[in-house]
Amino acid sequence: MKTFARRTAALVLALWPMLATASAAKDECFACHQALSDKPSALFHKDIHRQKGITCAGCHGGRADTDDMTAAMDSSAGFLGVPKGDAISRACANCHSSEERMKSLGSAVAVRQWESLQSSVHGKMVDAGGNHVVQCISCHDAHGILSTK
Repeated sequence: MKTFARRTAALVLALWPMLATASAAKDECFACHQALSDKPSALFHKDIHRQKGITCAGCHGGRADTDDMTAAMDSSAGFLGVPKGDAISRACANCHSSEERMKSLGSAVAVRQWESLQSSVHGKMVDAGGNHVVQCISCHDAHGILSTK
């Protein structure tokens, strides 16, 4: 009996990092949208951001830890919904302009992408509302981004 208890304890300790990561990345938004079979969740299923533990709320704001839609989409929790105009690229830049944030996710992707885009010929084009014509998602899909490895 002691051997079984020791083996069980050893197994739990060995698996603990994976279990802790899985619970830390609970994403009720994704679970609900996946049940609706919408296109973004179908693409996000294999997305590198999801694989790194980034929840829907990481880009869209709100709370990914609850299945209560009102609480999850509350503006006081920072819910943005689907970003529009320059808010699209600013959502990407929250991480992709931070070397510290990218390193914490184990990424070597170049940072300061938003600044590079803004200084390019494409990035200098603005619409009548003052929003940049070219956004990150003009070339990169917002969901379904795969690892380069």
